[in-house]
Amino acid sequence: MTFGRPTSAMEATFADRPAFTSSFVLQGGWYLGRGGFPVVLDGVVVGGIGVSGDDAEREEDLARGAAESLSRGAGPGSGHEGSPSR
Repeated sequence: MTFGRPTSAMEATFADRPAFTSSFVLQGGWYLGRGGFPVVLDGVVVGGIGVSGDDAEREEDLARGAAESLSRGAGPGSGHEGSPSR
């Protein structure tokens, strides 16, 4: 999540700029539709969740819920501080 915001925000930003959108996407690694949401811990974007396979609104809802759950579940007092990754 390079830009630190949901992919739906990117979709809205570029909706009326098709030539720019095409050239931007052709640079590789970019998706400008709904279904992606950043995972933020202590104000820092540490990753992202992407969902596909349903309608755009449902994908965004699922991604948002997962990202918010991860963001809440790893803070102070969660029992995950300093836990080794597996």
